[in-house]
Amino acid sequence: MDVVGKSERPVDRVVFESDYLSLESLSRLAERLHATTEGEQFLFREVELDCCFRQADGELHIARKSNDPSRIERAAAVRERVFAAHDLVGTRDLDGAIAQLNAVADLVTGLE
Repeated sequence: MDVVGKSERPVDRVVFESDYLSLESLSRLAERLHATTEGEQFLFREVELDCCFRQADGELHIARKSNDPSRIERAAAVRERVFAAHDLVGTRDLDGAIAQLNAVADLVTGLE
């Protein structure tokens, strides 16, 4: 299902990903956030971040079953930062949201 706004540009649509927490997906989402300027574009980014949150939440549930404290801590941090990015988009603080996604990317790659 495509959810498209006024044009076919990625910023004017909801972009569905197979892995929202991959570096490539996070990078594309950050690019769309950077290009977001109009009302429905903010809604599209929130939908994308909802999907990203659902994946992060699932990863946290899986991590909890592993009983590995470092894995649980990292998964919880990813989920927390995705949630924060979503809230920041809601207040139109795109720079803050992008910073949160950059922190997620660092966690995903093990840099933090």
